[in-house]
Amino acid sequence: MTTLPGPRGTAAVRAMRQLLDAPVDAIESLMRKMIAETPGVDVDYLVVIDPATFERPLDFHRELLLAGAVRVGKTRLIDNIRVTR
Repeated sequence: MTTLPGPRGTAAVRAMRQLLDAPVDAIESLMRKMIAETPGVDVDYLVVIDPATFERPLDFHRELLLAGAVRVGKTRLIDNIRVTR
């Protein structure tokens, strides 16, 4: 598994872990904002999903999956990380 480019990708994951009580939309917005602030990186998708159903979670009382794809130049990077409460 790789990580999203540079310190912004790592910072986005750390910030998400701190926001587990926030709505899913707020967490996805924060991840997009942090990655978008990295020059030369274009977000294809960044989502929070339930790994058992691959649907948006209703709450954070279970393991979740952060999944994303970004483009850096002509290269598309895809990553995911499981997050437990």
